[in-house]
Amino acid sequence: MGGTNKHTSPGSMAGFLFQPERALYWLAKSKDGALIGIETEDDIVIKSMNDEILVREQDKHSISDSIPFGDRSVDLWKTLSIWCKAITANEVDPSIVEFHLVTNKIVLDGLAKKLANSKNEDDSKESAIALLDIAVQLPESMVQFVVEIINMEESLLYKMIQNIVLTDGSANSFGESLMSEVRSLLLVPTDVPFDEVYNMLLGWIHSCALNNWRNKKPAWLKREAFIIYYHRLLERYKIKPFIETAKRMIPVSEDERNRVMSDTFVKQLYLLSIEEKDTLLMEAIDDYLCCLAEKTRFSVEGNLTKQDFDDFDERITERWKLIHSTNRQSFKIKKRKSDDVQSLGEEVGLQILSVTLDHREVLAGQPTEQFYLTRGSYHHLSSELKVGWHPDFKEIFGERELGDNIGKIK
Repeated sequence: MGGTNKHTSPGSMAGFLFQPERALYWLAKSKDGALIGIETEDDIVIKSMNDEILVREQDKHSISDSIPFGDRSVDLWKTLSIWCKAITANEVDPSIVEFHLVTNKIVLDGLAKKLANSKNEDDSKESAIALLDIAVQLPESMVQFVVEIINMEESLLYKMIQNIVLTDGSANSFGESLMSEVRSLLLVPTDVPFDEVYNMLLGWIHSCALNNWRNKKPAWLKREAFIIYYHRLLERYKIKPFIETAKRMIPVSEDERNRVMSDTFVKQLYLLSIEEKDTLLMEAIDDYLCCLAEKTRFSVEGNLTKQDFDDFDERITERWKLIHSTNRQSFKIKKRKSDDVQSLGEEVGLQILSVTLDHREVLAGQPTEQFYLTRGSYHHLSSELKVGWHPDFKEIFGERELGDNIGKIK
């Protein structure tokens, strides 16, 4: 049983997370006053401002090789049975409701596609015949689903078939293609980092649904509340005079890395026994180069001034002074009893480096989100010997210029 749970849990979780992704799409697409339900009458349900059901959607997400909505699959026949039962009970009007079958997989040619392609009465009659032909061949375990369909009034069955919509992996049903569609529906400005906005909107959906369920209420999301939250997010980015580029989106070449390998900030790291291929050094070099590229972009775009950058550097330098002076004093005390002053200096220097770089400084009065802006700025300052990591870096490098000691560092 443990092995089964280990392998099925990711699939179940992926299926659960698929529903908020689809809910976000409908929140973006629906008209004012709409309500979007998660796990109510269906996986996703859309109601108008008059409380009239407009959409019922069944979502089937798969991370295995199986393809949902096959001709003899339980998920297809159970879904059709649920819809037929709701129509028979007058819970929905099949002439106005869209019945959506949605999956992240690409559905093979078969009954589901035939039903979704039936857009007039003749097509729906033909599809109904195909539906019933397959129904009589289904195993006994699925008879419970077939009964609802067979007993349904023919005219209602035809109407339902005409309103079946199939959206699979070839039609923006999930992932990045669905994100792009949501962006288009919401008219997100190009200068807004949509990945961040998208994840925040998903977080809002998760939070609202969870709060409803914890209070034993169905998860109905108001489009009006969603739009208000969305515009609050946009305002947050409009106020900010700059938008940072994610580190992974800034290309850094090996040639660029090699060109700075002899820079002073690298030599400062060598003082801590950090070696040329160590991850710490590679990350420091990338932070330095990304910071340089981003500051150049900010300057070109004209949103930030030299004074903004100078103030930024001044604040992080003042912060470093407290960290370095406190640790240097501790180093002076400990080295009196140490038999290995060199190792002690390296350990204290690593502590100074770690604490100093675990920070994101405010820029132009706004919080920064990317660590590389602050860390890269620190490395730039360390190249100018305005900051350093080893407690005795000034004595090692000399009070003015690098002097003759630089060649002795490596």
